[in-house]
Amino acid sequence: MVNIAHITYKDKMIDPACGTGGFLIEGLKAEWKSLDNQYGDEWPEHELFAEEQKIAIKNIRGIDKDSFLGKVAKAYMALMDDGRGGIFCENSLVNTESWSVLAQEHIRDKTFDVVLTNPPFGKKLKINEDGILSLYDLGHKWKKDRDGKFEKTDKLLDSQPPQILFIEKCLNLLHNKGRMCFVSPESIFCNPSHKHIVQFIKERAKISAIISMPEELFQPYTHAKTCVVYLEKGKNSPEDKIFMGIAKYCGHDSRGNETSRDDIPKIQEKYNQFIKNGQLDYDHLGFVITEGEIVNNIYVPKYYNPEIRKSLDALSKTHNVISIKSLEDKGIISISTGHEVSKENYGTGPIPFVRTSDIANWEIKLDPKQGLSREIYESYKQKQDIKTNDILMVRDGTYLVGTCAIITDDDREIVFQSHLYKIRIKKPDELNPLLLLALLSCPIVKSQIFAKRFTQDIIDTLGERIHELLLPIPRDKKEQERIANEVSRIIELKKKAKEMTRKVVSSVVQADEKEHKFMTLIVD
Repeated sequence: MVNIAHITYKDKMIDPACGTGGFLIEGLKAEWKSLDNQYGDEWPEHELFAEEQKIAIKNIRGIDKDSFLGKVAKAYMALMDDGRGGIFCENSLVNTESWSVLAQEHIRDKTFDVVLTNPPFGKKLKINEDGILSLYDLGHKWKKDRDGKFEKTDKLLDSQPPQILFIEKCLNLLHNKGRMCFVSPESIFCNPSHKHIVQFIKERAKISAIISMPEELFQPYTHAKTCVVYLEKGKNSPEDKIFMGIAKYCGHDSRGNETSRDDIPKIQEKYNQFIKNGQLDYDHLGFVITEGEIVNNIYVPKYYNPEIRKSLDALSKTHNVISIKSLEDKGIISISTGHEVSKENYGTGPIPFVRTSDIANWEIKLDPKQGLSREIYESYKQKQDIKTNDILMVRDGTYLVGTCAIITDDDREIVFQSHLYKIRIKKPDELNPLLLLALLSCPIVKSQIFAKRFTQDIIDTLGERIHELLLPIPRDKKEQERIANEVSRIIELKKKAKEMTRKVVSSVVQADEKEHKFMTLIVD
C-alpha cells in the first residue's frame, strides 16, 4: 500500500485507525528513502539525520482510540528516532471538538496528502450512536431517485459498520488532490446494497487501483474477504485507467503457517511496471480496465479477469459462445428459484427437502438431510413444478455455488430451497438438457461462476449474474451429441448405483426385521 500510494518526503500522512503504527512506520521509511534518493549524496550524514527527524515530526500522524495501542505506536515511532508526538489517543469518528486541544491542532480535515489505513471491520462491529451517525452522509439512509441515482435522506440509519464511516472520514482528511489507500471488505465494491457507497466515493474521488486479497490474509483471526483500494481525490472520467490484480496466495495458509506462495509482491511488481511503462502483459496478477468498462458499479477484480476472456476468445473459433440471457430471451431455457420451508416442518415425512448440501456430482444425494410430509409437498408441488431433466444449480453458499444436479424420474417428488436455481430447457430440440448440464460444469463456465459470485453477508451468491454466464456450445452437432450421450450414460449409471444402494439398505432392514421376529419367538 505504501508503494501504491507512492509516498515521498513531501507528503503529510495519517492513519486514523493506526493501531500499533505499522502503516506509519512503513510510510516514514518510504519518506526517508525518498529524501535519501533526493539529497543523500549532497548532505552530510548528520544533516540528513536531522532532516529525517523533522520529517517524522512534521509529516506523520496517527489516531487510535485504544490507549494501549496508541502507546505501542508511540514506542515504535520513538525507536524510529521520532514522530511519537504525532500519535493521539482519540476516536477518529466522533466530532473533533471532543478531542484534546493538541489533537485538534495537529489533525484537521482537508490538510493531508496521504491516508493509509486498515480500519476496524467485522459483522459484529456497529456504530449506533446518533451523535456519530449524524456527522456522516454515510450515516444516513439513501434512496434512489427517478433516474436511478442514489440521494441521501434526512433519516439516520439504526447502525453502520465503522469501516463505512471511516471511508468518509478519510476522504474528509484529504486535501483536494490527496491520495488514499485502504483495506476494505470486498463486498462494499460489488453488493447491490452498497451501490450508494460506491457512488458516494466516485463523486469525491477516482478509483485508481483495486487488488483482491485471498481469504487467508487475516486468518486464522477472521475470514473476512478483503481488497486493497487506492483512491485519488478529484473528478473521474470514463477514460480513467484502473489497475486491478487478484492475489490468490499471501505467504501463509489459513492457520497462519508460512508458505512459499505469495502473489502480493508479484502484483506490486506488475503495478510498478504499469506506472513506469503504461503497459502490461495482462493476467490475473495485473491488468487494466477503464472506468467506462465498469459494469453496474462492480469493482471486484475477479469479475474482469482477463484470463477468462482470453479462454472464451480461443474457444470462439470452434464454439458458439452464447449467454444464458440470450437463451432465455429466445425462450430456449427458463430460470426460477425454490422456496424456504419452516424448520418446524423438517423431519415430518419422507419427501426430500433438497438444500445446497444435497447437490453433488450431477445428482441429488441418496439421503437428503431433511424430509417433509406429503401435505407440505402438495402445497409446493404446483409452485415448483419439478419435471424430469430440470437442472438444479446452487445459487448461494460458500463453496458449492455452481454445483449442478439433473432431475431424474426418481427425483420428481421433492421440494427444493430458495438457494437453488431450477433451469428448465423449454426447447430440447435446440439445446439438449444433458449437454447443458455438461456445459454448466465445464472449467470455463466454472471460472465465470467463481468470478461472478460475490460475498453477501456471510455467504457467497451468484444472484442475478447467472444471466451473464457465457456457454461455449460446440458448433459440431456430432460433438454435441457425443457429449450428451456420455452424460446420459453417466446419469444412467448413477441411477443404477442409487437403486442398488437402496436394495442393499432395504435388505439390511429386512434382515434386521427377521432377526427381531426370531428373537421375539425365542423369548415367547
